[in-house]
Amino acid sequence: EFAHVADVAQRFDTTAESIQKLAYHAKLAGSDVDSVAQAMGKFVKNLENADDPKVAEALRQLNLQARDFIGLAPDEQMALLSQGFNDAQTSGRGVVAITDLLGKSGGNLIPMLREWAKVAGEDIPIASAESIAKCKEFDDWMTRLGMSAKVTSANLAEAFSLGVKVFFGGRRGGGGPEVPADDRTGAELMADMA
Repeated sequence: EFAHVADVAQRFDTTAESIQKLAYHAKLAGSDVDSVAQAMGKFVKNLENADDPKVAEALRQLNLQARDFIGLAPDEQMALLSQGFNDAQTSGRGVVAITDLLGKSGGNLIPMLREWAKVAGEDIPIASAESIAKCKEFDDWMTRLGMSAKVTSANLAEAFSLGVKVFFGGRRGGGGPEVPADDRTGAELMADMA
């Protein structure tokens, strides 16, 4: 999951922290970060075309302007949209504006927008940027390992245990501290980790 968060953050040129916050709110509302990312992609394109009458009207219905979103991280943009949406809902507006701004997938995020303010003050469990980067690096390494060699299921445990040792304990052959020798098999290491 953290590797995916890193990928989404990179795609939106933002922090993993911002994407984790989006993912947290999405999960609470029964959605996922991919749905939010799809909607945010549409939203960013619409903000770039804020002079389009349909986009301008949608923002107006939410009592927002395109410039309100300048410099905000994606989670902050979604919080602002949520506020505008919830304010508009008091007078029976907002649903059409959200789907106009976020696309079809935006309609699926309405529960998240409704709930955002209710949990805004809660502490959200956020992994550090360093932890996210390490998980992404490990995930990439495991992917390359899987692509570069056909391994049997017995060898996969060996490869995984070596990957864990190398990744968390240094790298063999330079680039980091030497990994201590360990004569246990991958299966034995996995059993010890359980």
